[in-house]
Amino acid sequence: MNELIEKLKGMGDQSQEKIEETINSYSYNQVMKDLEDAGIEPSELSDEELNDLVVEEVNKNKSMAKGVLAGAGTIMFLEFLG
Repeated sequence: MNELIEKLKGMGDQSQEKIEETINSYSYNQVMKDLEDAGIEPSELSDEELNDLVVEEVNKNKSMAKGVLAGAGTIMFLEFLG
């Protein structure tokens, strides 16, 4: 998560699309890492199950990033993260 926060802090005045792309990419990679750590192959899950895990991770990361960035005074990201 620290990696994501640092990426977002360094994005400056990037577009909402670029910020969301960064969060989505980080979240997908985190889900893949978590599955690997658990010894689960992504192919063992249905597309729907995998998508649900990624969506859950995206929502978690948006929420956490929003809180951390607000606390750090990076208000412009709050608008993007909803």
